[in-house]
Amino acid sequence: MKITRLFWDICKKNPIPLILLIVSVVGIVALQLVPPQILKTIVDDYLDKGIYDGVTTLAVIYLVAVLASYICEFFKTIFTTYIGQKAILEIRYRMSEKLARLPIRYYNKNAAGDVMSRFTQDVEAVNTMFSDGLVNMAVDLFKIIGIIVSVFIMNKSLFVYTLLIIPAVVVISNAFRKRVYAAQLQLRKAMGKMNSFIQEAFSGLRLFKIFGHENRLSRAFNPLVDEQIGIRRKVNRMDAIFPCVMQILKAIIICSFVVLTTKEVNLIVGVTVGTLAAAIDLLGRLFAPIEELATEFQTIQQVFAAFNRINEFLSEEEETRVINEESVKDGENDILFQNVSFAYDDNGDILHDVSFKVKRRLKVALVGRTGSGKTTILNLLAGLYPAGIGNITICDYDPFTMPVELRRRVIGIVPQTVTTFTGKIVDIITLGDEQISENDVIEALKAVGLYEDIEKLPEKHNTVIGEGESNLSFGQMQLLTLARAIVTNPPILLLDELTSGLDAVTEAQILKAVKSVSENRTIVTISHRLSGIIDADYVYVCSHGKIVEEGKPDELVKNNGWYAKYKQLEDMGWQAS
Repeated sequence: MKITRLFWDICKKNPIPLILLIVSVVGIVALQLVPPQILKTIVDDYLDKGIYDGVTTLAVIYLVAVLASYICEFFKTIFTTYIGQKAILEIRYRMSEKLARLPIRYYNKNAAGDVMSRFTQDVEAVNTMFSDGLVNMAVDLFKIIGIIVSVFIMNKSLFVYTLLIIPAVVVISNAFRKRVYAAQLQLRKAMGKMNSFIQEAFSGLRLFKIFGHENRLSRAFNPLVDEQIGIRRKVNRMDAIFPCVMQILKAIIICSFVVLTTKEVNLIVGVTVGTLAAAIDLLGRLFAPIEELATEFQTIQQVFAAFNRINEFLSEEEETRVINEESVKDGENDILFQNVSFAYDDNGDILHDVSFKVKRRLKVALVGRTGSGKTTILNLLAGLYPAGIGNITICDYDPFTMPVELRRRVIGIVPQTVTTFTGKIVDIITLGDEQISENDVIEALKAVGLYEDIEKLPEKHNTVIGEGESNLSFGQMQLLTLARAIVTNPPILLLDELTSGLDAVTEAQILKAVKSVSENRTIVTISHRLSGIIDADYVYVCSHGKIVEEGKPDELVKNNGWYAKYKQLEDMGWQAS
């Protein structure tokens, strides 16, 4: 959805503030033309003729017009802020909804910091457009038109002179416009790169501290800061030069106007003293909106750069899933892979014609070296990606088109990376699913052997954990992840390198928990270590995106194939990583 259409929808939903805003704008434009006309009348009709009666009344009218103009400015600010905040809220809602509909490939290709920059700085730039940009730009345009009309009414020669000076202002403004737009776009890209670096740095801060690479981190960060500072200086330099140029041009034009009305030159005729005073006032008022218009135009250019980035985000191709609403069917096989080939991008297939099946309540292991395609198979089984070529079914469902509310009750997933967030333990397990009861949470904690540890916490399973709060050990977090996977009692569990990076005692605790919850379930576990395959009934050996060997563990040991070689290496203390 284009942002311009979104703004139009917002305006239609808020007609009264929009009407009041328009009234305020009209009042500002009309009232700023009154003082010069009063000044002309005072000089020509009163002071020049020696008449002083009524001057006080005109002076009061002059003052009232100025005050009324400021009051209109006040209400204009209120209504622009109101509509602007409505727009920001709606944009963030739309972007949040869009984020949930994007495919997993989008997250793989785009840095988290760049996405965050679109949600924060780019959206705030849109807010700036309302507070300092679009409405003010319209007001200043109407002011310029009103001044030109007033000049035309006062003196035709002066009107022609005014028309001649406007192109000079336009040419100067246009010269700055192109440079500012390019610089603002560069600045936003530089800020996105810096935000991405900061996000990644904070994620790996513990690692940098352990290895004492803080200085290396600073050295890598400095060029990004220098790039942003350089671009910002370029923008600030142009912002500083432009008003000075306009002030000099204003002084030259007013001096030229005065000279052209003198008897010696006499190119602008029919100008009275009052007209001269009013014209100088009007020309002064003409340059004020032109200067502001140029500044506002720079703001609009900045916003356009943000607009483009937001529109790019809102125009991203969404994930399309044709949801299968049929009920889960009973069958001999829980999982079926049929001639599946898959690629994450155009750089070549990761899987090549992979086929296997997993019968109900069977424990199956996928083993192989890092990069052999094990995790890709698990991602496809989890429904994160559609199969490129071939068919994948779980309980006769394509996992990619399985209804979201059903998927969690059919498939339990324990990823290699422990993923959690700041919140109550019960919320981390349920993920906000209201169909999961508190008793279900307690039973899941008991099943993985974590219940007693949780009971020792201050608020038990309502204890808040996360950054700045109570924390669990890595092993306990892994058990918590396992509890999250089984809390809906799914018939299938997908385990990705469950014991990776654990010490022997914790690994034994995790394996014991898995064995206790694997009864009457179909288990698919992947590991590059044979010790982590957790009592597998059947093993598939993966290499270079293909299944090169399969069979029962005791049979594979005797075949002197890939599995036997891995086994020999592990027995010798080596790991096939």
